[in-house]
Amino acid sequence: MNSPNERPDHIPSDSDVLSVKRLLNNCGLPVEIIDDTLDDAQYWPSIHTGRSQVERAAAYHHVGQRFFNADWCYVISPPIPQDVKVRAVKFVTESCDQGWGGEPGHQGTYEGSWTWFEAAIIRGDPWWLNEVLERPIDLYGTRLAEDVRNAVRAAEVQSHEEEGSRWHVGVNVTADGSYKKHTNVWLPTDEGIKQQSLRGLLGLSHEFVRLLEPGDRVALMARAMFPGWSNKVKSASIDIFYA
Repeated sequence: MNSPNERPDHIPSDSDVLSVKRLLNNCGLPVEIIDDTLDDAQYWPSIHTGRSQVERAAAYHHVGQRFFNADWCYVISPPIPQDVKVRAVKFVTESCDQGWGGEPGHQGTYEGSWTWFEAAIIRGDPWWLNEVLERPIDLYGTRLAEDVRNAVRAAEVQSHEEEGSRWHVGVNVTADGSYKKHTNVWLPTDEGIKQQSLRGLLGLSHEFVRLLEPGDRVALMARAMFPGWSNKVKSASIDIFYA
């Protein structure tokens, strides 16, 4: 059975899963064993969303901000279906930085990168949703009204373990202008060393999955910080697996 790390050719639908459950139940297996078997096989339906649109999230100075910054909402998922439990979340990004800069020892590595991605949980049905569903949105851009920018942040679910509402997904290779694809799969059982950083909450991907509720949406943010740094995004997708 394929892992969420590589999206299989066949993703079961809700009706596929129900059919398998009925079949196993007719064989006399108890519900608990059936559920455990499907989880072990990662036989989960999913909701998928993606976007292929080149956007350049370039850090620049904003009034009232301490650092040069870029914060783009690149893609946001459909709502999680009712009466389900999220089993995994997968992010696939294809991106690069500006292709120069950084410390000499960091170039060509993942060290010292100031272009990255964060994930946020959007709860409820906020009034600004249609605006960010239509296209990537620069949350610091002049085209976006201040009340929309503040409302986006207000709708983000806060971590229960650390202060913040953004979870770190991954960074670009430092000073490399060629697009690279990265896949990050989060499970509720993954626990790392938790810490706060300027690049979002680290080591708390398990908490992100556990916090997700029916009706929630997952947003993927493209970030950059400090003068000269730019996160150039070619495409990105989100898969939310559930049972």
